[in-house]
Parts: sequence; C-alpha cells; structure tokens
Amino acid sequence: MGSYHYVNFASVAAIGIIFPVLGLFALGIRIYGRVKYTRSLDIDDVLIIPAAILVVAAGVGMVIAAQMELVGGHAPSRTFEELMFGKPEHQIMLEKLEYAYWIGHVLVIGFTKLTFLFFSRRIFRGRGTRTAFDYVNWIMIGVVTVWMVAYVFLEIFMCGLNFWAAWDTVYALRNYCMDTFALLTSCAITNWVIDLAIFAIPLVMVGLIRSRKGESTSLNKYQINSLQMTARRKIQASLVFALGLFTVIAGLLRMIIVIQVLENSLQEPMITLLGTELDTTDNEGAISLILFWTYVEIGVGFLVVCLVACGRVFDDASGPVFRKLKSIVSAATSVASRASSRSSLFSERSNDEKEEHRISVSTKVEVVSKDEEKGMPAVPEWLQASRRGTLELD
Repeated sequence: MGSYHYVNFASVAAIGIIFPVLGLFALGIRIYGRVKYTRSLDIDDVLIIPAAILVVAAGVGMVIAAQMELVGGHAPSRTFEELMFGKPEHQIMLEKLEYAYWIGHVLVIGFTKLTFLFFSRRIFRGRGTRTAFDYVNWIMIGVVTVWMVAYVFLEIFMCGLNFWAAWDTVYALRNYCMDTFALLTSCAITNWVIDLAIFAIPLVMVGLIRSRKGESTSLNKYQINSLQMTARRKIQASLVFALGLFTVIAGLLRMIIVIQVLENSLQEPMITLLGTELDTTDNEGAISLILFWTYVEIGVGFLVVCLVACGRVFDDASGPVFRKLKSIVSAATSVASRASSRSSLFSERSNDEKEEHRISVSTKVEVVSKDEEKGMPAVPEWLQASRRGTLELD
C-alpha cells in the first residue's frame, strides 16, 4: 500500500479530529449566543443538533477507518477476476463503512442546508406581507427536504432488499444493486446545484435591499439591521463568506471525482482523479479520495451554519480587542506626528542657529579686521616707495 498525494492515513485521521473539535466549539458559541441574547429557540436551533451528532459520528468513523487502514490507503495490484470475485475481509469492512457513511452524509448535508435556510428566514423574512424571499426560501426548504428523503431512501435500498450485496463482492454489488457510482454522481451534482442556489440567495437579497435603500417602504418589508456594517462585522461576514465558498468548492471537487470514476468504469488500466493517478483496480484509493472531500464539505458546511449565528458574540468578544488596537494605532500615529513636528522644529532652529552663527562670525571677523587695522604700525615710506618702484637711492 503506497501513499499517493495528500490523502493518506494521517490526513484522513486529521480531518476526522479537526472538524468535530472545531464544529463542537462553534456550536457551543452559537448556543451561548442564543441563550445570552434571545433566550428562545427557533427551528434552525433544533435542526443543527442532529447535524452536529452526525458530523462527530462521521469524524469518529474517519479516525477509526484510518487507524484500521481502511481509508487513506491503497489496494494491492490484482487481476480483474480478483477484483470482481475476491472477498477479502478488508474490502468487506470498507464496504460496510461506505454503506453507513453514504446514508449519513445525505442526512448531515440535508440538516445543515435546512439549518441555514431557516436561519436566513430570521434575517430576511417579510413583516406582515409575503416577499419574494419568502417564496424562494420555502421552495428551497421543500427542495432540500425532498432531496434528503429521496437520497436517504435510495442509499438504504440501493440493493433492494438484498442488503448483504452492498458489502459482498464487487460482482454482487454490480448485479444485485443499482450503479452505486451513478447514484453518488447524481447525488453530488444535485447537492452542488442546491449549494449554489443557497449560497446565492443571501447575496441577491443584500444586493436587492441595498438597491432599494432609498425607498423606506421597501426597507420596512425586511428585518435587516446589519446592512450598515462596522469593520468588525465586515471581517466576520468576509470570513463566513469565504468558508461558504470553500464548502461549494469542496462539493465541486467531490462531484468531479465521482464523475471521473463513472466515466472510467474499469475501461482503462489507470485512472486520474484530481491529478492523482491510481490503478483502476485500486478501489480503496478512489473511495478514500471521495470520502476525504465529502467530509471536508460536511465539516466546513457545519462550521458555516454555526458561525453565521455568532455575530453578536464575536462583537462582544472582539470589541475590546478592536478598541485596544485602535488606541494603539492612534497612540502610534500621535507619537509619529509629534516626532515629525519636533524634527521639523529642530531643523528650523538648527537653520536659524547656523545663520546666527554665520552672521556672528562674519561680524567678528569684520570687527577684528578693523581693530587690527587700527593697531597696526604705519608702513615706512621707503617700503611704500620700493613697492611703487620710486625708491631713490643716495
């Protein structure tokens, strides 16, 4: 079992630890903020709990799978017959992990999306009258719910009632079950399209409200209190936006991998997945790549839905820090300004002193010259005559 590129036992175990820890920390901040500032629960506060449980469970599964060398490694070279009809214990354990993982990943992604959509309702919903956002938001909630239920059902019954075939030989998987990679591909594509729609809705709403900023009647339709954002809020919003964008990118990468696997379909001896070249029979290497990016998408998405609701907590926590930084910058600017003023004043004084010294020296020289002239003895007549050339010798 070699190690290719960035997906290996260490990296798989790392993300299995990092995302649950960060996720639980972010969830704790979110709950703290809700209890401190609102003391009430909304639907999104309930939906995020099963999402958190599934994120942690998937992370534990990734760590265990890495320790057992099920995910992050590579299958040894084997013939086509060995791949299709072989039944090593290692492969059976990996297939059981996959079966549970794919069901769980649909649930956690679905709950995460619903959490974000219901949270958005608290920000953009209309007051008294229905708005375009209300209709679009409810449509997206319906789409995500149907998507989640449909794909959970398909993942559970992908082999009909022949559940054993899901973790038997590859031959049994291909003959008793639907095309699993086609199922994963359709799930990844639809998931990514929904991500794009959900990601775009807040951006469109903020742009719409900003464009109607001068119309007070339009602004009264929305519960927006943070369009005039402070520097702190802008930094927070930028970080959450970046995380959301990374979630979409991770979903795109996962989609590309499963499409590449589906297109290959064991037709070529080698397959390239996101720049990583694998033997076609190396199903462990291909599955490891897909599981890796799936869990990255899950983990980052969960962080986003936790952090978007933590604005007031971060405001309180970062307020003293920003005030301290502002005072430091102000003090540094003041010191620099005073130093510049002193330097300018010193330069002017130095120039004045130099001028005074030059005048004083000049005056002294002139006075000394006149004094010397007064005290000097008269030049003898014979010397003056010799200089004029009129000296007469006797």
